[in-house]
Amino acid sequence: MCKYTRLRQICLVAHDIGKVVDDLCDVFAIEVCHRDPNVAHFGLVNALMPVGTSFIEVVSPKVPGSSTAAGRYLGRRGGDGGYMVINDCDDVGVYRDRAAGLGIRAVEDRSYVGKADLLQLHPRDTGGAILEFDHHVGGESLDASYHWAGSEWQRHIKTTRVRAIEAITLQSSEPSRLAHRWGAILAREVRENDHAWEVPLDNARLRFVGTMDTRGDGISSIDIAVADRPSIIAAASLRGLAINEDGHAVNICGVRFRLRNAF
Repeated sequence: MCKYTRLRQICLVAHDIGKVVDDLCDVFAIEVCHRDPNVAHFGLVNALMPVGTSFIEVVSPKVPGSSTAAGRYLGRRGGDGGYMVINDCDDVGVYRDRAAGLGIRAVEDRSYVGKADLLQLHPRDTGGAILEFDHHVGGESLDASYHWAGSEWQRHIKTTRVRAIEAITLQSSEPSRLAHRWGAILAREVRENDHAWEVPLDNARLRFVGTMDTRGDGISSIDIAVADRPSIIAAASLRGLAINEDGHAVNICGVRFRLRNAF
């Protein structure tokens, strides 16, 4: 059993990474802390931005088309969207063993000596999205090492508008089944709440709801704790982004960001 399992990073995939990063930074008043040259190995470019002590990552294929997993995902879901749910924990081996016991394949299982261990599970076996577990050496505290974000990510934290990622919602034609699949992987209780199924993590929630559009199973929304919703809505309006009628959600990169008041 892991001492901690925390939602740390949500990965979005975009055709135009420059526009999406500009949208996120301008609307939420956040900034890029790191661009990882190592993702070129997967045919990608990326940018990582802290939201409190969690992160939003955007990836994009270097060459348009279906030669990368991200490119195929863009085609399968009909455009930009949520791609990966990334958690950090104190022992990746716990999830490696649990996944194997459930018959779930790994698509990436790698150790970066002295830095981090990484386990990515196959989305065809998990359903919904790529589910990843990491352990970062020296990363027990949320404000300590997080190697994917570079060595100085803490100085890039901006909290004038946003404070934390609180939840990720995945839509599915079988939300209860998907929730219980992820609950089994995480060894967490599945709770039914407000017409959704929820799996609690130490610092956030995973929510599972019925299909809300024609894009199929996948990440549909992200809940963010915000400190200045009017400024977020004003910035989104200036950039021509879709805003829901009550002004409590903004659409960026094919994902609805639900704005929750921070306390």
